[in-house]
Amino acid sequence: MLSRPILRDKKMGKWVVALIEYNLTYIPQKAVKGQALADFLGNHPSDDSEKGVIYVGIAPWKMMFDGLKTNQGADYEALIIGLEILLDMHVTTVKISRDSQLVIKQLNGEFKCNAPGLEMYFSNASYLLTKFDDVTITHVPRIDNGSANVMAQLASGLIVPDGINEQ
Repeated sequence: MLSRPILRDKKMGKWVVALIEYNLTYIPQKAVKGQALADFLGNHPSDDSEKGVIYVGIAPWKMMFDGLKTNQGADYEALIIGLEILLDMHVTTVKISRDSQLVIKQLNGEFKCNAPGLEMYFSNASYLLTKFDDVTITHVPRIDNGSANVMAQLASGLIVPDGINEQ
């Protein structure tokens, strides 16, 4: 028993000697998904013991997209490109906001997409949305969507040098 490698650790060795009469076997637990966070929180207690840990979660990526006011195809293209980028980044949770009620309500299933030119965009966007674990799609009033409008304006003025992949 004294030749076992586990006895090189004095604390573990004392426990082995104390529990040997019960014929117990120590099997170390393998890392479980999320176990690393639980171990970290257990090893680093909060100074404020009254609050403790209430909730630990992953915040969703926020995606605001803006196409053209008169062209829902451009809205869908902006959405599809954004979703493809998020999938390439291995994002699993996303919160999508847009000030176009038509596109948002079509994606939420409140409206049907009957326009022949939009059906392809709608089905492509719907397929991409199924690749995420959690998706929230919300309508944002135009007045509250200023940041997306500013970003769209800045992006539309970018000049891409020749020879660079524009996609």
